[in-house]
Amino acid sequence: MNHVQAPARAAGPLLPQKPNRRQARATATVDTGPCSRHLKSRRRGLTGLNQDEARCRTLTRLQAAFPDRAIQADALSLIHAGRFANAHVFRYRAAGLDLIIKDFSHCPWWVRISAARLFVRREMRMIVRLQGLSGIASAPVRLGRLALAYAFIPGVTLSATAKSGDKLSRSFFERLEALVFRMHERGVVHLDLRNLSNILVGADGRPYLIDFQSAIDLRGLPKTLRTVLEAVDLSGIYKSYLRLCVEPLEDSRRQFLERFNRLRRVWVFKGYVLTRYFERLRGPAAR
Repeated sequence: MNHVQAPARAAGPLLPQKPNRRQARATATVDTGPCSRHLKSRRRGLTGLNQDEARCRTLTRLQAAFPDRAIQADALSLIHAGRFANAHVFRYRAAGLDLIIKDFSHCPWWVRISAARLFVRREMRMIVRLQGLSGIASAPVRLGRLALAYAFIPGVTLSATAKSGDKLSRSFFERLEALVFRMHERGVVHLDLRNLSNILVGADGRPYLIDFQSAIDLRGLPKTLRTVLEAVDLSGIYKSYLRLCVEPLEDSRRQFLERFNRLRRVWVFKGYVLTRYFERLRGPAAR
């Protein structure tokens, strides 16, 4: 009897193999240098990036934001290491750029997907709205969901001024008050000016405001509520005026500060809880 042989079977499975995820990721990425290799070698965890990884990611995002410039690793320095839900603050100074970078990528995962994105989005929006005012950082740039950059402002904070025992002229605080009034006219309240680290004495002797992540958009809020929120900012000015000015605080401003401090003792909302409350009050259209 003649037997018909079946054709030889090809080695291996008849259906194509599903590519291994790790191999696919390796073939899909392009090595762009030590920072790229450092980030790709790390498996994403529940904790954020460590300080070196955050530096590498910042450099990569700066290069993407400024493609016509050669970004240098040694030009990036850490000036403040943030903890938990606070940003790392870097300064980049080279190739015609002098920037402050605020980066939340080191925060725990649940901060990164919630508060950190809110802080970056809000601060970017407020700085953009205030462009053109002297006393506000220029050239804001978004560096992804968790970081932003803006022009470095040379100067010292009022908190450093207080520690050194120095005093400031009355004209400085009058300029600071005028700057805050102009900010309010643009529909922005800062809400953290009682923190003396958020007010700078610039190298030119003029006042500057920084750190707008707790700021609130006043548009659409009731007039009475706007007045209260604006008073929060003014109380911060008069607090520093009382402490650091070479001249005494005028009676009208002192009385305003005393009235506000009495109200503050019974104020229910504090810090970022306040900003989140008013974001919800205005609804998604304001975001």
